[in-house]
Amino acid sequence: ARLSLLINGLLLPLRFPSAVIVTSKNFVLKLEEILKDNLPTERYNESENIVLELIRKWHSEQKYFTHYTSGSTGRPKKIEISREKIELSAKATLSFIDPSNNTTSSLLCLNPIHIGGAMVIYRALIFNHDLTLTTPSSNPFNRRIFSSTPSFPLFPSFKCSSFNKALNLSCRFAL
Repeated sequence: ARLSLLINGLLLPLRFPSAVIVTSKNFVLKLEEILKDNLPTERYNESENIVLELIRKWHSEQKYFTHYTSGSTGRPKKIEISREKIELSAKATLSFIDPSNNTTSSLLCLNPIHIGGAMVIYRALIFNHDLTLTTPSSNPFNRRIFSSTPSFPLFPSFKCSSFNKALNLSCRFAL
C-alpha cells in the first residue's frame, strides 16, 4: 500500500526510494530485497532474471548500459547508452505521458533486453513506480493478470475492454 498526503483536498502519493515493488507471476519483491546478494534467482524465468539484473546494475551506479534495439527495421543492434541519457529520456517521456505526475505504477509488457523494455524499468526506478512484469505481448490486457482495472500511463480512465486498440499505441509511445 502507498502512503498519501491530503493537502487542500488533493490526495498526493508519498514516494520513497525503497518503496518500489516489483511484481511478477513468480514473485512480489521490494527493491531492497532485489538488491540483496543472496536473492534466489534460480526459481525465476529468463525475462524476470534480466529485469532483476538490470535493477541491480542501475543501483550499482554503473555509468553505461548495453541494450539492443527492437529490430523493427532489421536485425536488433547492440547499443550502449549512458545513465545521463537514460535519465533525460525517462524524464522527457514521463513528462509527456503524465505531466501531472500522478503515475505510481508501470507495466512491463516488452522484452527487457531491448531498449524499449529497459526504459520501462528505468522509468519505474527513477520515479519510484511499482513495476508489474508480464510475459512480453502485444496485448497483455487480454490476460487475466489483474484483479481490477490497472492504472498505467496513458490509461488512467480506460476499462480493460478498451485496452485492445489503445495498447498498440501505448507500446509505441512507452519506448
